Amino acid sequence: MVVWVHGGAYVGGSLRMAESHAVATDLARTGRPVVAVDYRKVSFLPLMLPKRRIRPHRNNFPVPVHDVLDAYLDTAGRYPGRRIVLGGASAGANLSASATIRAAGHRPAGLILAYGAFHVELPPIPAALQASIDASSVRRQFTADVYRRITMNFVGDASLLDDPEASPATASAGDIPPTLFLDAEADTLRASSELYAERLDREGVPVTSTFIRDSSHGFLNRPKADPYPNGVAVMRSWLDDLP
Repeated sequence: MVVWVHGGAYVGGSLRMAESHAVATDLARTGRPVVAVDYRKVSFLPLMLPKRRIRPHRNNFPVPVHDVLDAYLDTAGRYPGRRIVLGGASAGANLSASATIRAAGHRPAGLILAYGAFHVELPPIPAALQASIDASSVRRQFTADVYRRITMNFVGDASLLDDPEASPATASAGDIPPTLFLDAEADTLRASSELYAERLDREGVPVTSTFIRDSSHGFLNRPKADPYPNGVAVMRSWLDDLP
């Protein structure tokens, strides 16, 4: 069984978007039940207006994390004995990782993290990733400044940037189950994902880390493009092989 969480930079997205509905539907075609989850959003952030002040919002961290955790625990309670995998894309990946950290004693059987952001600051871009970005036709990327503004808009208070649950990559790996990192080839967020995957691997967490060729951020929200079925196929295969 899968509990699936869409993305949207913590400000948007819904159960109607392809990244939620299409992914959940396609994973369920194999007979595996899927619960798609929504969560409360923070205020819209105009990323192209860097001088616009970020203001605290009633739905700042940890509210969206609580929503995802509550949905996961509710599902686990409704289906006792079922093995449940928690997963999400983009902001949903961060929320899924953070909810797993908070689910002490009730950790999921597995974790799927698709093109997520797991650090409060965008890590340095490795040369191989930069080469993939330069060779692609994708020009819109998450810069370090945009990345930080999204993070600040999510937490609402700079003092919370040190909270490990706002930055899953810095939290203890003790409660992290086997994890699939599914990334886009030409996406600066891959730097955060791969760094987090390397850390979990060092600490003994079973990790599968891969990226989809010729893809960019958000490819699971574009079901008519080639990377989408390739990404869903990777998730299905990983779920089938999960111990």
